[in-house]
Amino acid sequence: MMAIICAALYFVGGHFITRRVKELGLAMKKVSSNNLSYRIPIVKNYDEFGEIAVKFNEMCDDLQKTIEREYISEIKKKTAEIGSLQAGINPHFLYNTLEVIRVRAIDEGNDDVARMIVNLANLYRSVVRDCTFIPIRNEINICEMYMDIFSYCYEKSLEYEIHTDPRILEFGIPKNLLQPIIENYYVHGMKDGSTANHFEIRGSLKDGDIIFAFEDNGKGFSAEDRDKTCQNIREVNLEAESGYGLVNIQKRIRLIYGEPYGIDIDSEENVKTRITVTIRAMTCEELNATLASPG
Repeated sequence: MMAIICAALYFVGGHFITRRVKELGLAMKKVSSNNLSYRIPIVKNYDEFGEIAVKFNEMCDDLQKTIEREYISEIKKKTAEIGSLQAGINPHFLYNTLEVIRVRAIDEGNDDVARMIVNLANLYRSVVRDCTFIPIRNEINICEMYMDIFSYCYEKSLEYEIHTDPRILEFGIPKNLLQPIIENYYVHGMKDGSTANHFEIRGSLKDGDIIFAFEDNGKGFSAEDRDKTCQNIREVNLEAESGYGLVNIQKRIRLIYGEPYGIDIDSEENVKTRITVTIRAMTCEELNATLASPG
């Protein structure tokens, strides 16, 4: 009788061990066939095989995370390489193409078109140059080229002015900080059908700060949109993606200059909008030093 019991126990135990070994073998086979998401089911009765299964699953988790991390890193590297190649090719192609169009426009007697093309090429060249900070003189020049291009489309319905204190022109500014405000006006602020659209930019120096005021007599913000935009600007998340518009400008200013610098908005629907940008008066060298500083 004892022999029968021992034989039965041996058979059951052997079957259990064989089944668990097969589970491990199946798991290894699936993982080796690139099924990295497979995991060994963990039974309630935790034993040595259960411990092996847990360690195996943990090993697969680490392996999958490592592979994903390396894969993403490689994709980012390739994307950066492609972007670098495109940055080298696209400007050259664009400049050559614009020059061909400009010469053709001159041949046809379209001097205005030729001038627009020159401004567009110069504007694009200024934007793609690899520098973070530029003199305010250069940034104002970018704004002038941008507005000059758009003025051809609205030559009978738009007047614009740019007035800057000469003392601010050699201070530095983050490149392309002001142009999005101008674009915001052309896209959202101009009154359709009006022949009296007016847009003005003023730059001044006050108590060590530089203040840019953008004022127009366009559509303005509704009270709801104004309050929402002002809240988004006040509560800007420096870690989040922020698009291209006013919130993006606020984020760039806060990252570089900190508080209390940034944007203020004063607007009355269908009457006026005044956007004020305040930054600290710093040279390009001082601004570059802030990026290099660990603080």
